Amino acid sequence: MRLRDFAVTCFLSTVCLLTSPHIDADGLIFDNVVMNHDDSGNYVRAITQFPDGRMVFVSVAGVDIYDGTHRKSLPAFPEEYTAPLKFYRGFHHMYLDNDTLLWIKDWGKVSCIDLRYEKYKSVTNIGMDDIYIDETGRRIIQSGDSLKCDDISLPASLLNGSLQDVAGDKNTLYLFDDSGRITAYSITDKTILYHADAYLPEQRTDFDKTSLICSKKESFYQIRNGKKGGFFHFSKSDRLWTKILETPYTLNTLAIGDDNKAYISCQKGMWIIDLDSGEKKYDETLRTSHGDVISTEISTVYEDMDGGIWLGTFNRGTLYYHPSQYIHRTTPLNGRNINAGTGYFAENRDGNVYYCYGNNAYDLNDKSSDGKPLKLSDINIGHTVSGSTNTFVSHNGNVYFKTDDGIDIFSPRPSYHKDSIARKPILTSLYIHGEHIEPGKDYDGNIILPRSVTMTGRIELPHDLNFISLEYSTLDYMDRDTLSINYRLSGLDPYTVNIDLPPGENRSFRIPYTNIPPGEYLLTVGSGTNLSKLEIVIRPPWWRTGWAYALYTVLGLAVLLSAAYVYNNVSRKKMLRKHREDMLLARIRSLIDQCNAYENERAISECNTKKPAQSPKTMDEGDSQFISKAMELVENNINTSGYSVEQLSRDLCMDRTGLYRKLMQLLDQSPSLFIRNIRLRHAARLLLENRELSVAEVAELTGFSSGSYLSKCFQEIYGCRPSEYAGKSQEST
Repeated sequence: MRLRDFAVTCFLSTVCLLTSPHIDADGLIFDNVVMNHDDSGNYVRAITQFPDGRMVFVSVAGVDIYDGTHRKSLPAFPEEYTAPLKFYRGFHHMYLDNDTLLWIKDWGKVSCIDLRYEKYKSVTNIGMDDIYIDETGRRIIQSGDSLKCDDISLPASLLNGSLQDVAGDKNTLYLFDDSGRITAYSITDKTILYHADAYLPEQRTDFDKTSLICSKKESFYQIRNGKKGGFFHFSKSDRLWTKILETPYTLNTLAIGDDNKAYISCQKGMWIIDLDSGEKKYDETLRTSHGDVISTEISTVYEDMDGGIWLGTFNRGTLYYHPSQYIHRTTPLNGRNINAGTGYFAENRDGNVYYCYGNNAYDLNDKSSDGKPLKLSDINIGHTVSGSTNTFVSHNGNVYFKTDDGIDIFSPRPSYHKDSIARKPILTSLYIHGEHIEPGKDYDGNIILPRSVTMTGRIELPHDLNFISLEYSTLDYMDRDTLSINYRLSGLDPYTVNIDLPPGENRSFRIPYTNIPPGEYLLTVGSGTNLSKLEIVIRPPWWRTGWAYALYTVLGLAVLLSAAYVYNNVSRKKMLRKHREDMLLARIRSLIDQCNAYENERAISECNTKKPAQSPKTMDEGDSQFISKAMELVENNINTSGYSVEQLSRDLCMDRTGLYRKLMQLLDQSPSLFIRNIRLRHAARLLLENRELSVAEVAELTGFSSGSYLSKCFQEIYGCRPSEYAGKSQEST
């Protein structure tokens, strides 16, 4: 509607309301849905629903995305994200396209919300004068005289005026212009199928300002506004228009309910038209479940997927009605002049509700009373809770309205849900360690939710973020029955968990999991076959990743190779040591044989004094006698630790230098080494003959100053410690 027509429209609206018959919309009672708390937020201009079931409300204050429990609010038409639309002269209109973009138009401007992130998307440089989106999600862009549907350029001959609205299916695009004409265009063949006019050319100015289309099976329902308001029907099969309603005022919005009734909002009240019978009803007041009767402009009306009717009002926020919420009946009041007087509602302690007037009372619980009055003195009302003369809400939620025809009674249905909920629940919030996770926000280098949580099908978390809570909404806007929900995290939950959500306003629920082990899981949430699925991946710590296991394998192989190398090296050294020990044993045996030879030689020399001792081949007789004499002197003083080279040289009547030269010439040994070797040989014999002797005792018997010095000298000659000598000798024999 143009602004210059506003005054005329208001005048015509007033005339119509005064002259039109007032018809109550029987059975309609609305619940308040509180979205905002300020006055501008209560001015709701447009309503739509996402495919997942969430509702969208556009008010003067902003855009609210509502899941039945929580809402996310965005500002309305932010300047940096809003582009001008040269050709659009209507009020709020919302479209949802194939790219999960929500387009919002209002009087020469447009903005766009990207639902993947629930944020505005810039449209300032798209170069269009108007945009339309049909039921399939196709965009129709108008720029100047050109018109494009996706990548298809549409011929200018399609229109008989300015384009106002579009509709479409898979193969056909329907265009509605301001002349009242519909044009069917084949997308596949790129040809015009037909034209059809809703009214005569001379009526064009009556309905040429704004248009709104509702598609229903093989029909289109359209409201048009100009100097007048009109409600039209178009049959695709007959290709004919039918005018159902004409008003002298503007019709705001249109919704076609599952009951095949048309709900048309206007500046004051709402039209309800039965499309099967043609019956038309107009109601300028709305009744709520709180017992309020309100009169306000209904800016918009919308029918959701469950058959519920949403109303956006000028100053009362959002209202909701569903046919299944209440059972409606009317009790007549058969009293004389009862409508002229003042009465009141009363409820006694038994929960019985009466309407009292004068000396009479009407039992509103007794359906068989047929509105016949009872004497107030004949009934015991007792303690009462009184209401006003026109409305009353009882303790059990029944709502009573006084009308000209009697009392309208709305009783909440005790149960109206089937075994399964209407749609699958949706994920609305994610909490990790109690912190609410925001989409697109960086958490220590991790963007946990790259897009809106409602559009998230997979969550991947590091191992230390495995304490999570997932909040789901049932998208149940009626809130009057217990809902049964089940969920299971496959791979962790051994069985399905069942919970019952009690009636009430908060129909969301949380699913907590703590300390989830690393792995891949699938969470299924729903009721019956209406399942919502979410993949949850807990990444293992780095030391349990594939790369870590590969590193462990490499390190294990390195350790094995190192162990093999060490083993081979130790084995080689052991073999060398064994070889050295064998060589040592051979040397020991050689020394023992040499000692035995010396002993035998000395024994022969002592026994046969007449016969000179035979010297070795390398020694003459004098040298052999000299060696025997020296050995005898050392052995006679074997246990004297102080017997030194000086004493030996004195006993042999030689100077020290001569003794050194003599022993070096004969034995290639120094005197000190000669003495030490004899002592060591004696020690070796003691070790073999008496194994009970300690090293210290052997050292004392052989003239060594200490057992440690004996061990040092012994190991140098024999290659082993004295304590090991007896065992080695036994092995060699």
